[in-house]
Amino acid sequence: MTGSGQIASVFLGFLVAKFGSKPMALCGLLVRAAGLSVFLFREDFTSYLVGSIIAGIGSTSVSLGIKTELLAVAGSRRLISLRSAAVNSGALLGPAIGAVLFQVTGFYTIIAASLISYLIMGVVVVFLRFESSNVTMECQTENLESDADRSLFSDKNRKPILVLLTLVAAYWFAYSQWNVLMPLTAKQAFGTDQASSWFYIANAALILGFQYLLLVHLLGRLKSARILLLGFGSLFAGFLALTLGWTAPAVIAYVVFFTLGETLVSPTLDETASRLSLGHKKLGKLFGIIGTISGAASFAGGALTGWILSAAGASGLASTVGLMAGTIGILLSIWGLRKKELKMTTTIYIPSPRGVVLEAAQEIEGLQLVPVVSAKDMGDDYGDMRALKVSDPLDAIEVARALLDEPDDGSRRIVLAFGDQSTEVASMVNAALGLGIAGYLDFQTLEAFRNKSRLRKALGKDNPMNLPFADVSDANEVIRFVQMLGTQAILKPSDGSGSRNILTLSPSTVEQDLSEQDHSWIEQGAIVEAMAIGPEFSVEALSWKGEHSVLGVTRKFTSGAPHFIETGHQFPADVPAELRTALETATKQVLDAAGHQSGLSHTEFIADASGVKLIESHGRPGGDRISDLVGLATGRSSFHLWFETLLSENLATVPETTATAGVEFLNLTGLNATDEEWISAMRELPGVVEASVLLDEPRRGSIVSSSSRHSLVVFRSDPESHDKTRNAIRATNLELT
Repeated sequence: MTGSGQIASVFLGFLVAKFGSKPMALCGLLVRAAGLSVFLFREDFTSYLVGSIIAGIGSTSVSLGIKTELLAVAGSRRLISLRSAAVNSGALLGPAIGAVLFQVTGFYTIIAASLISYLIMGVVVVFLRFESSNVTMECQTENLESDADRSLFSDKNRKPILVLLTLVAAYWFAYSQWNVLMPLTAKQAFGTDQASSWFYIANAALILGFQYLLLVHLLGRLKSARILLLGFGSLFAGFLALTLGWTAPAVIAYVVFFTLGETLVSPTLDETASRLSLGHKKLGKLFGIIGTISGAASFAGGALTGWILSAAGASGLASTVGLMAGTIGILLSIWGLRKKELKMTTTIYIPSPRGVVLEAAQEIEGLQLVPVVSAKDMGDDYGDMRALKVSDPLDAIEVARALLDEPDDGSRRIVLAFGDQSTEVASMVNAALGLGIAGYLDFQTLEAFRNKSRLRKALGKDNPMNLPFADVSDANEVIRFVQMLGTQAILKPSDGSGSRNILTLSPSTVEQDLSEQDHSWIEQGAIVEAMAIGPEFSVEALSWKGEHSVLGVTRKFTSGAPHFIETGHQFPADVPAELRTALETATKQVLDAAGHQSGLSHTEFIADASGVKLIESHGRPGGDRISDLVGLATGRSSFHLWFETLLSENLATVPETTATAGVEFLNLTGLNATDEEWISAMRELPGVVEASVLLDEPRRGSIVSSSSRHSLVVFRSDPESHDKTRNAIRATNLELT
């Protein structure tokens, strides 16, 4: 059954590429069910053989479809390890359950139970959302590729794919030895046929128990090539032990080293394939080829060892195939570690990046940043850098057309963005041109972030992070909800940020409160919710393919009711460990609910008496210089960590904080000095790294939103001096105003 599926794997992989993962998974379930159904109605050998072949092809179709979908969308080491654990669990539990059913009810019950399980799986698959089902995006991407780039073995892919396929062949040559040598060596060493059963169970149990721990936690920061080196080295050591004789210590060493090698190599080969950034179609073809090569290598390796044992009759030569395969794997892994020049350059296009973004990109080897700028407003900010000039960097169609005219230098290309509007532009351009990373700036995720009501519904209306809320579109709906609530409430636009149009309402005065304010914007969509009372925080996070790493927690100081305008930040926040853990856990839950898988994020909370309450979340870094504060406190900015993650395709290690950083927004009303004199006075204060006037004197007025704030001062200090530095800044501003 397995052999027929592996032989057909290369053909099935091309079908996955042509029709998508979901149709192939569903068809595979039908084909497998048809193959097994033969066993219910026929009892002759020929029918069993045909049924097994058909079932094997169906099984491989299901496996290829689901595997391609998972690894194309979110091929993180964590997900691959979890998938491997699930597969191994099924392989261990399935036969055990079948054996029990056979003893209790008979063979036909096993077939019937299998058919029912396929029906349930089919229903689940029908209702699952598969990213590869987006045919429009696939077609757009394919039309934009040259004939050479459409090929799986294009010039830029050929060498790494051939190396990967050679590693796959080497691994399966080695793996084929397990079922040949284990029964023979175990029986000779321990004098019983049952010994091999002990080791088969031990092998499965060790992999299930330690694979995730090893790959995700203990070795999580190692590159794939280094893990492959360890894995193939372990396989080599296991076969080397058998050359010393088939004694009990040698066989135990063989089992331990072989199990460790299997634990490390198998999922890491899948991880290596997913990181070639081939896209869904090519990845489906590649996994199909890998399946066929695996089957061919297994057959050849087992046959070769069998011939050696029968022809030579010497147990010492039985490890030859395994040693040869281990050696090939070791050499190719070392080559992969040393061949730095093969690392593909990544070109990132960013609409109007700030200086801190440019500095971070320049520090990362293999990264080329191209600013997307307005041709008329470019100025001298980017010096001699190559820039993509357009009329409007926030016009997605114009940016996409300009990118089509960019010369193809063979680098991987992607549009990144760090603002509310620019992230939407990047999302649409990446989708249109097939440049994106799975889970980065997905448009549906951005919409969940943008629309506060949609995000709360994604979490679940009864989630304790959510305050009682309602969608409203006119004043009467607001009045009814606030009076029904019976406590103070906050009215704000469903989308947007920056304290714009935020109103504090009380049940007894809600009608008067609304009548005194311009609330015409409510018709465009608003949310009203109970008001939380407590300190405000934001959590800065970095994600890669579904894994989230918290960069730190920011304490946010506000003006309070009625507008809650942010007046200052402190990073990292000085909070109890219990609250920090609650904020970090809540952030990961919000990101998962929104579907955010890769990139920077910024999520805001209020910690009231009943727990952490969600304010809003964004698929971008924190504004108001929060990203700068991360860099000042840790030595590496949010952007530097994100760029490193993007290139290494592993979450960057978040450095320990070595200092405290902050920003203070100051009111310049009544300033009795020039703006330049104010800036100079601020910059002379210890710890100040930036002082900027945000609005010139004619435009300064009442501060009713973030965009109407007058100035800011960014500073850095040791944790003990943070309050002293902030107070010195405030005092200097009072003297000048």
